[in-house]
Amino acid sequence: MTLRTHESYGQGGLTLADRAGVWLSQLAIRRCLHNRKNLEVLELGCGYYASNLIALKPKLKRGIGVDFRIAPELQTLEGFTFHQATIEEVLPKLESNTLDVVMLISVLEHLVDPRFVVQSAWRLLRPSGLLLINVPTWFGKRFLELSAFRLGFSPKLEIDDHKCITANAISGRCWCVPASSQVRCN
Repeated sequence: MTLRTHESYGQGGLTLADRAGVWLSQLAIRRCLHNRKNLEVLELGCGYYASNLIALKPKLKRGIGVDFRIAPELQTLEGFTFHQATIEEVLPKLESNTLDVVMLISVLEHLVDPRFVVQSAWRLLRPSGLLLINVPTWFGKRFLELSAFRLGFSPKLEIDDHKCITANAISGRCWCVPASSQVRCN
């Protein structure tokens, strides 16, 4: 669990660096899901505006987002369900083997117990499901720190909230992990 339970990513607006990061994340997500449709997708730590999840709307049967706060206008979108709570509170309430995709995009490094979250995500996936994880690389970490602490382009709180940089364990790329196979990096 993160100590930041009062504000979701993007709630106070996105900097230019944030918008570039969201765009790059969406490219990686589209690459992983390019030929899939009619998906049931869960995004853990979706952000205030759930930009990644909303961008997938043409591919979705159902989208589920989880974050501390969700923009009120998203609550009424057809085909979407949003939970305003911590990831750790919501995961035990979700049914096993019901999702095609679970996304953890730039979230894992903010969690106190990322292992619990990843294990729970696996439980939720159907056998043909896909777990998408993106964390900063060591190079990305340096850029994020430069952007936040020296240049002021990114919120310092975002970097200060990092519990760990897990790039050495996951290579810092978007991982497309089929539930029924080995890890594959794109």
